[in-house]
Amino acid sequence: MKNAKLYRAGAVCLLIAVLAGSIINQNLKKERQIARITAAVDEIGTLINICYETKITDESETDGKTGIDTEVWADFESGKWVAVYAKEDADTKEIYQSRLYDGTNSYSTTEKNSGWEKEETAAETTPNLSNLKEFYFNEDDLTNVKVKKEDGLTTIQASLTEKALEDAYQSGISSAEQSYKYYVNQDADSKDAAALLVESAKQTQMLGIDVTYTIDANGVLVQSILTQQYQSPEILSNDGEHSLGALTSHTVTYEKRVLSYNSSDAAQTIKDYIKSLED
Repeated sequence: MKNAKLYRAGAVCLLIAVLAGSIINQNLKKERQIARITAAVDEIGTLINICYETKITDESETDGKTGIDTEVWADFESGKWVAVYAKEDADTKEIYQSRLYDGTNSYSTTEKNSGWEKEETAAETTPNLSNLKEFYFNEDDLTNVKVKKEDGLTTIQASLTEKALEDAYQSGISSAEQSYKYYVNQDADSKDAAALLVESAKQTQMLGIDVTYTIDANGVLVQSILTQQYQSPEILSNDGEHSLGALTSHTVTYEKRVLSYNSSDAAQTIKDYIKSLED
């Protein structure tokens, strides 16, 4: 009997040791991959020039697939950049604005005007660059971390933990409440719609968030994808009246992709746009 108790106690201790070792290994793996991603993000700041794309797409049961795509060419030495903004759906992609900073002034052209117009304030900050260099997760946020190496690329995949999903849910409510505070002193129609946005955020059901990071052979982060799945009530409008509809499933994807860097592509594209400005 005594030996049996000792055996059980020993087995329990062994199981605890195995589980503890597994947890430690998982945490070390997450720490290593997060350090790798952070270093790859930092490498972007060492580049001479870059061409990158940021894209947000929303695929829902009611509206199908829609999105906003931004492509940027930037020369970090001169500070010059070009940005092209486009709207997308399942079938088409339509450019609705182009912007240019020539090192002194910034200009834009839209669907309404065919020529370049000088902006009142020079926009020196490269569009979406801060998003490209952004990484805000820690080891407590990620689970199911997987690493794959192929063709000189290292791909790190992970899912967000339940706590991270709850944080994302609360962040959505906070953003909606901030919007409401802005619109509360606006017209009644905007105020009502903003109030429903808050209620919609509160009724949202977070289903999962997955992230993928790809690092090239030079240690540069060349792609990051965050895919968020959730259900939330639609905001319906009819003759100025707003109401909440049924829960609708959404898959929202945030993608950031480096198309080229330290090449003649960005410099030449910027030069061509500046030339079109002068013509």
